Amino acid sequence: MRYLIFLVILISSLPAYAEAGPAAGVAKTKVAFLAALTGMDPNTSRELTRGVQVFQAQMPKLAGLMDISINDTKGDLEYTYESMAKLKKEGYSVFVGLANSNEAMVAAKFTASNDDVLFLTPFATNTQVTEISDRAFRVCFDDAKQGAFLAAMVNRKFPEGHVLILENIDSLYSKGLSGYFKRALAKGVRQETASYTASSFEAGPILAAVEKFKPAVVFIPDSSQNAATVVREIFRVHKDIQFVGGDGWGGNAIFHAIQGKDDQLKILYSTYWHTDMPSAENQAFQKTYGKLFSESIPSSGAAFTYDAFHLLGRTLEKVKRPLTSKGLAEQIKKTSILSTTGPLEFTGASRTPDRPIVIMQLQKGKYVVDIK
Repeated sequence: MRYLIFLVILISSLPAYAEAGPAAGVAKTKVAFLAALTGMDPNTSRELTRGVQVFQAQMPKLAGLMDISINDTKGDLEYTYESMAKLKKEGYSVFVGLANSNEAMVAAKFTASNDDVLFLTPFATNTQVTEISDRAFRVCFDDAKQGAFLAAMVNRKFPEGHVLILENIDSLYSKGLSGYFKRALAKGVRQETASYTASSFEAGPILAAVEKFKPAVVFIPDSSQNAATVVREIFRVHKDIQFVGGDGWGGNAIFHAIQGKDDQLKILYSTYWHTDMPSAENQAFQKTYGKLFSESIPSSGAAFTYDAFHLLGRTLEKVKRPLTSKGLAEQIKKTSILSTTGPLEFTGASRTPDRPIVIMQLQKGKYVVDIK
């Protein structure tokens, strides 16, 4: 009896993921992680890469199903496509990563043109990324959801207000999110649109548009780097405007590293994730992140890359062999996990999961977090 009790205790003490791992004779799946590590926004790419490292440390058995390589796309669209073609020749059949929607679209197009690969992005929200191939997936919400949600908030707070939308015409993300936001604004809300290019930004035309339209709200669907530049120029002159942004703002730590803090600044934006989300997986992720990167605070980029690899690992456990991209795509739609924000699964034909939206609102120099 004492041996039986000892055996029960031993089994119950095994790690939660001990059952995972490649079966005898089953080759590891070659997975290429893609990030613009030397591009315009290396900080975001660094955080995505840390998500891979946390996954490998937290779930070694699931990671053992994969042969993961880290690849720098340099933030260059042509180089991204060429890199994927080269990696495919080396036997890589699964591609994960890319925060930028322009780059993710290149990866999705490559996937659509190659029947034997699958693409999974943790961060790219543009709806077109998952529309052009049935083997392109995301683990974040998309711009259709967050655009409508942000517009609904503006409709409630400024029912007869004047909204100026500033689009970065170089950015697929900016134009896509802007479109969904504008379509969801109430008829009573007056809207105007002005554009700029991040590569040759000039404050003069933007300030002229603000002076002409006198908006209560300025919506800037762009990356944290670009949005902070625009906000800084407008805020120097106009202290009473409510600035609104999307997930591209990247979290208060990233935004404020560029913009700087100011008690008068009024900020409201959507994001994917927060440290306070109660998921047990979120706490486990943060604990491991803290052990690996004690000098840093985890971000949504790391959290969602961790979720992407967790989902892929669970899918690889269950998928039928021999492995095909079609079989992998069919299995990933059937696989659910407990993610850093709670349950994650795909419903119907959608390749975008329904995940919570976190609203960050800056009030008198402090952020108020609202999880929807």
